[in-house]
Amino acid sequence: SPTLPGTPVSAGCSGCINFTQTYGIPCKDGCQVNSELARRLKTLDEELKIMGFNNSWRVTEAWPPTVIHRDECHKIGTCIDAGAVGASNGNLNWIKAYIAAADKAGLRVEYETKDPARYTQLLNSIPGAVSGQKSGVRYIAGGITGEHFSVYMR
Repeated sequence: SPTLPGTPVSAGCSGCINFTQTYGIPCKDGCQVNSELARRLKTLDEELKIMGFNNSWRVTEAWPPTVIHRDECHKIGTCIDAGAVGASNGNLNWIKAYIAAADKAGLRVEYETKDPARYTQLLNSIPGAVSGQKSGVRYIAGGITGEHFSVYMR
């Protein structure tokens, strides 16, 4: 999700678990999330594998947050940021698969980009990806370092 300048402050992560240790999902930093979110992330990962996308993603931001996010869920461990790994990075088929897998897992996702042309391309290529719906694509003018998914519990 988009970030703001400053030092992150965490409210606490009640009922959080280390999902990398529990479920083996790769994580860059701070690998804790709410236990229900962790279970749904595992389902998302399993769905991606069924679709042929093994080891195609990792969590790039969990709890505790490393930057200040606009979405308060980062302070309590009920959302994450996730990015593609290797050949999946920027791959349209992977983005579509991730949206479908997240939906099956009971998650809402938004694929965020800071490039207006890429945003238009994604909207035209992904059915139902209009921002603000169940899952979709979001254009962020600033505050992100690269394309990624923001993943939320529904």
